[in-house]
Amino acid sequence: MQFKRTILFFNVAFIAIGFAYFGRSNDRLDEAEGAVRLGQIQLVLSQSEIGRAALAQAEQYDVEIQFEAGQGTVYQSNYNTMTIDAAHSPERAALSFVHEMVHAQYHHEGIRPAMMAVGREAYVEARVLEEAEAVALAIEAKMALEAAGVEFGQAHPPLEDHYLAAHEAAKKAAVARERDISQIELAVIGQVAGRERAVQAFANGELLTSHTMETYPEYYGSCWDRTDMMVSLIIPVREAVPGHSIDELADWAIGRGSDSC
Repeated sequence: MQFKRTILFFNVAFIAIGFAYFGRSNDRLDEAEGAVRLGQIQLVLSQSEIGRAALAQAEQYDVEIQFEAGQGTVYQSNYNTMTIDAAHSPERAALSFVHEMVHAQYHHEGIRPAMMAVGREAYVEARVLEEAEAVALAIEAKMALEAAGVEFGQAHPPLEDHYLAAHEAAKKAAVARERDISQIELAVIGQVAGRERAVQAFANGELLTSHTMETYPEYYGSCWDRTDMMVSLIIPVREAVPGHSIDELADWAIGRGSDSC
């Protein structure tokens, strides 16, 4: 069953997925509760350019939104669905929304390489860069929202301290070199340094995935390996018995491997 309504910026669908696939949860918000929670998140996001852009992308890509407590916030490209952790405050959820919309953008715009279209190393590097951009944009959204008066309490995006330390150090170094540098130039210098630090942290394994406790290069490398193994089992069958169904199975293995990561 699928419920849909238009709320503020875009069509929102709260989907109920059967127990056979994900399992039912008493912590999933119903349509009315989800609508209220989403409205609160939209109100936060509307106070910054980054947040408004994320909302516009959600409308453009027709992303379905659902809420479930204790599951974290995640975008699933195979369903075009974002599940937001209902236990998080609207402010914290807003930052997660920005983060996950980067993943949605990479999926819909074809920025993320198809898993088996590139080698393992290239795939891992691309996914690490994607994660770093998502984290950096969430931090930048928080900075902009704080400047607009939004209070986040103890809500801190991953790698916030790393980003801000590099951001401030780069700006101080720039001022020391050139006293009359503009604020716009300083902002760009700080942003570049912060983003480079985020990439470095992911690549060096300074941040672990929340569900497997692997470094991100390890995690995405394992994803590539699993998918490569599935495809290697299917391809000989496809070559021996050409057929549309076998082709679809190979495509499914690649797509399923990509979506599981």
